[in-house]
Amino acid sequence: MINAVGAVARRMPSAARRSRCWIAWCQAALLGVTALVIVAERSALIYCIGFYLWNEETQWAGLTLALFLPGTAVQLLSMKWYKDDGDDRRCYLSIIHILHLGLFKRLWDCMRFVLHRQDSVAELGASIMQQADVAALWLLEALVLTLPQSLLQAYIIVSTDVGLISPGQI
Repeated sequence: MINAVGAVARRMPSAARRSRCWIAWCQAALLGVTALVIVAERSALIYCIGFYLWNEETQWAGLTLALFLPGTAVQLLSMKWYKDDGDDRRCYLSIIHILHLGLFKRLWDCMRFVLHRQDSVAELGASIMQQADVAALWLLEALVLTLPQSLLQAYIIVSTDVGLISPGQI
């Protein structure tokens, strides 16, 4: 009986380790899918601007581009949080955030940290805080960028005669 209990106890860390590895890969996959959703959204915005310019609808292209600019506030906030966290790579982070890739950088950091995390409580707390930062920034971006863009594209579809060939239809 004692040998059976000892054998189970020896196997438990392996099972727990496999479970943590599976959870880490699931978290990394979820963060990767999040990045793909952001890429799809940004691609749709760029396509809309190009479509409106191609069809000489400069007022709609201008409004679409103008509503893209409040997303800069999210990038500035992300850069400030990097600075507050003690990251001293100012030039690198400035370029990343000017190109509006700050959220991608944070998602990449989260995926890397989740996959290489050890089993300490401090690293678990740091991982949760990184993911909370990404969630807060993505929510803010949804409020200042995605919502106004969605309303504008819906208005363009309803109020113009563009109809089914509008990029807002996809």
